[in-house]
Amino acid sequence: MLFRGKISEDALMDLMTGTKKTKLVEEHGYMPRKLAGKALYTSYFPLIDTSGDKLKELYLTKFCKFNYVLKSENDGLAQHQREDKFVYKKNIC
Repeated sequence: MLFRGKISEDALMDLMTGTKKTKLVEEHGYMPRKLAGKALYTSYFPLIDTSGDKLKELYLTKFCKFNYVLKSENDGLAQHQREDKFVYKKNIC
């Protein structure tokens, strides 16, 4: 399953109170999709063979895992997801 089982506090409160139309979006917790794509071609490319098994493993265990957040929260993260701002930590999953 790609959903990590985590949801932001604000998103959970909006869902529980039901006071407004809640718009949940997927926030990719490992790293932003653009940076994950770059990492795939730079760091992980030598590990991928023609069977596609390693690519499938990376997809399912790292690159496509997500948490639910409010759209407004996700929009606020955009400024921090640029390559020059993003801090990658290997052990975060």
